[in-house]
Amino acid sequence: EPGDDFYMSVFETRRVIEPAVAALAATRASDDEVAELEAAYARMVKSAGSDQAAYIEADIRFHELILEGCHNELLTHLGSTLRGVFRATFTRTQGIAEETLPLHEAVLDGIRDGDADAAETATLNLIETTAASLAAR
Repeated sequence: EPGDDFYMSVFETRRVIEPAVAALAATRASDDEVAELEAAYARMVKSAGSDQAAYIEADIRFHELILEGCHNELLTHLGSTLRGVFRATFTRTQGIAEETLPLHEAVLDGIRDGDADAAETATLNLIETTAASLAAR
């Protein structure tokens, strides 16, 4: 299993990419893409604390949908390249699923509302909270 340095590198990468991607998605995602994002979040809520595999799949899908919703082909390809890395990170931090649900919801709200600043800030808060939890382990 990768060490802590690897995971901290993942979080550095996520800090650089994901907040900007969420901001773009807030202004570019279609109504159908937002509906899919809402459905992925609902699956996260349903499975948190009870079905780890389902939660991780829904969490990964949530982040993939944000990448798709930014409508930037290069960023979308980069995200698919990082999918396996994200899976490892999400698996390692799955124990804080319930704690991060409101943070995911804030990201969803920003995107749904078309508020790029809110989506960007919420995404950074989510990443920082998750990174801090991992560092505390």
